[in-house]
Amino acid sequence: MMLSSPSSDTVKIPGGSIELFAAKTFTYPTRLAHAWEPRILEIAHPAEHLHRRSIEISVREASTRSLGIRFRNPYKRLYQKYAAPIQHRDGYLFDTRYEVDGNIAHILGCIAIKALLARRSYPNITLILRENPHKMAIEAYRLLGFPILCTNRDVEGNLIILSEQNDEPDFEPFYQTEFGQFEFEGYTAETPERVFLARRGTRSIINQGEIEQLLSKYGFTTLYFEDYSMAEQWSIARNAKAVVGIHGAALKNLVFNNQAVKLIELFHPGYVVDIYRRDNAVSGGSWCGVSGQFPGNIIQKLEVEQDARSFALSRLTIDPISLQKALDEIAIAKLSVA
Repeated sequence: MMLSSPSSDTVKIPGGSIELFAAKTFTYPTRLAHAWEPRILEIAHPAEHLHRRSIEISVREASTRSLGIRFRNPYKRLYQKYAAPIQHRDGYLFDTRYEVDGNIAHILGCIAIKALLARRSYPNITLILRENPHKMAIEAYRLLGFPILCTNRDVEGNLIILSEQNDEPDFEPFYQTEFGQFEFEGYTAETPERVFLARRGTRSIINQGEIEQLLSKYGFTTLYFEDYSMAEQWSIARNAKAVVGIHGAALKNLVFNNQAVKLIELFHPGYVVDIYRRDNAVSGGSWCGVSGQFPGNIIQKLEVEQDARSFALSRLTIDPISLQKALDEIAIAKLSVA
């Protein structure tokens, strides 16, 4: 997508669209499907046409205090209130301190995409991070070529302002132009084409050995992203042709993929969301979901108490037959045996 010509200190980015292909989620066998014998439910997700609004990026000479970004910690708030502001007159400033900096999904989808779009028209942008930021954010912004300023003080200078600043979904149509084509330092082409992104601890798979045994027949390599550098993670994500992954921030790295990756996303049945189905559609990829074994209290927590995140970090058990159905659904073939 092309930017309109800047009018004084404002630039407008036309809205875009996302075409979601029809897809399915296969559940763990359940008696909700058949009282006398547990069976797999097939949940149909219809095709959708999602429109994203236009975005305006502007610049104003002001203090970051005008943005209303405040720290939760009361001591940091007092420091921010009474400490002398930093004067920064070299180029432009984008304050990222309204977002968490230790989650790659937030870094890429809520901050980096906006900064990359703004950099098209305002090339000398410094990102403001909190004092002592997470090393993940430092490394990600370094690879994306942004200088950073780490402080809890207010900063005065030319501030980048985005309309709908906290509305992440409007930026999905730009993932391919900004991430899919981005050349980052440390890229390596020699990574597995079929990847199983596993997790340790929260959201890990209880019967992972059983799942790995099935996926090995299809040539999947089990990886834990925390074992790799940021550049290696982005390389793996860019090169992958098929990914089986547990729902989580690691899947956001697939915004660097530009070859229509096939994605099977594994969920706890109490925490199913469509973020990465939308992301994957941007590059023309296919998607299929697999949800795990139902806990006994799922109706009480989700429907009665309406606690949407009660199972967000829970471990899960995946049925191999459900996963087999997903592999067949998006046409991932077994490796031929010599």
